[in-house]
Amino acid sequence: SCRGKISQELARKADSALFHRYLQTNNIKELNGKGPFTVFVPRTATFTQDTMMKEWKARGLIGDLLRYHIVGCGKLFHSDLRRQTSIVALSGNPIRISWKQ
Repeated sequence: SCRGKISQELARKADSALFHRYLQTNNIKELNGKGPFTVFVPRTATFTQDTMMKEWKARGLIGDLLRYHIVGCGKLFHSDLRRQTSIVALSGNPIRISWKQ
């Protein structure tokens, strides 16, 4: 259950703490504002093992990458995602939704 703002929740959980640190070090402050937000937290290995991270950092794209994983202006539940084919991230980019069973 939520015990505070989403930025606080991200910091509390081991599987999202690294994503939270990236938000802080890259000065991404949108999650401190009024929500609701839906956050698709990448696996920790994405940040620690993905060779593209160095390239994205060098090109100054980390902020956009982090914002790509956040959707504002709505709580998205499983049932919502099953009815949509795309949503727009805070970065302004569309996120395509597909399902496999």
